[in-house]
Amino acid sequence: MTTANTHIEQLDTEITEDDYDLLHLAQNEEITADVAAELASSRFPEVRMFLALNKSTPVETLRILTEDTGTVRLGNEEIWPLESIEVRRFVAQNPNATADMLTKLHGVANVVHVATHPNASPELLASVAEGSDSEAWLVAGHASTPEELRKALADHENEIVAARARHYGRTTTGTVAETAEEREEQAMSLDTPANVLAELSRSDDSEIVELVADNPMTPREVLEELLTNTDEYDSSDTRRNLAGNWNTAPDSLSSLMADDDRKVAKYAWQNPNSVEWDWEYEVSF
Repeated sequence: MTTANTHIEQLDTEITEDDYDLLHLAQNEEITADVAAELASSRFPEVRMFLALNKSTPVETLRILTEDTGTVRLGNEEIWPLESIEVRRFVAQNPNATADMLTKLHGVANVVHVATHPNASPELLASVAEGSDSEAWLVAGHASTPEELRKALADHENEIVAARARHYGRTTTGTVAETAEEREEQAMSLDTPANVLAELSRSDDSEIVELVADNPMTPREVLEELLTNTDEYDSSDTRRNLAGNWNTAPDSLSSLMADDDRKVAKYAWQNPNSVEWDWEYEVSF
């Protein structure tokens, strides 16, 4: 097997900047600390981006990339000025990013990556919660959110944020109502237990399914299942609701951004849970 080390030997211990294999080295799961440190100063931002995403990149190198300036120094001369914000954003997506890195990246990286990262500190989460309603929503569902902060968020003026904080870790279950009117209310309510929403998502009533797709308390796995089975319902309304739901996963939103229905695409682009969030996305109807 060709490892990072043997590849460096093949290059006579010198990484040539015009070698396309640098991209492969940056993604190598067996990358060594020495190779990672070398690649961290590559003049190619793509190399540094792949390195930032690599789960095997040492923490020491991630720390360097967190401070990425977009330039490389040759002696006292600064060369190849480059835009580096994407490099730092990718560090926030690395599972090994530390709490202090994430704190530095707050305001640079996408807030979704920062506020949902398992290593986010309680202090960082408290800071994020002071932002927009959608940012407070992310904090309300984070495992490391201090109990005191979660209690405060349970009284948030935004009912969606309040509901998520209030029901975090809830294990209560319920039963599906008997009448159509009651089932419709359950599908809309922010207090409906997850198991009931899951069962309602499989309803033969398309309007019930649409309401479940719109409910931000619907479990993410249920929303993903609805997206997978959306052709079965042949409902653009269901996809639009999924695209606008704050609990829809970023990967699912990326799929919905390419939807043939322009409104679906617009809602996905404007969803604050999207890693490519763009409130200014314009669509003609």
